[in-house]
Amino acid sequence: MREETRHDEVRQERHDGVRQEEDRPPWIRIGLVAFAAIGISAILALLSGVLLAERWRALRPSGRFPERELTLAGEVSAVQRELFFEESGPGQRLLARKREELSSFGWADQGRGLVNIPIEEGMRLRVEEGER
Repeated sequence: MREETRHDEVRQERHDGVRQEEDRPPWIRIGLVAFAAIGISAILALLSGVLLAERWRALRPSGRFPERELTLAGEVSAVQRELFFEESGPGQRLLARKREELSSFGWADQGRGLVNIPIEEGMRLRVEEGER
């Protein structure tokens, strides 16, 4: 006993003895898998925290981290800050002199025939050499 119906222009056949179940996701299985994944992630996070703490204790038996107290306000090592941060300091004068050398023509070693040319000119010449 077959009955044919037309629904939204789709042909379907119906059988009296066959019943189609509703599509239902297996919520219990999905929940268990999610719970297991979260549990495993939590265990791994705790394990990594324990291992990291052990490593810190091995590297720092005192448990102190003095570098946290360091500031940049004071003098840093043997660096003379005035060389780099004063506007008319020797570092600034050296920088100005080197920039002048990079943007001018001159002899680097006259005996060997080596010259300085402006860096822009040198790059242009190198590009022209590469195009040949």
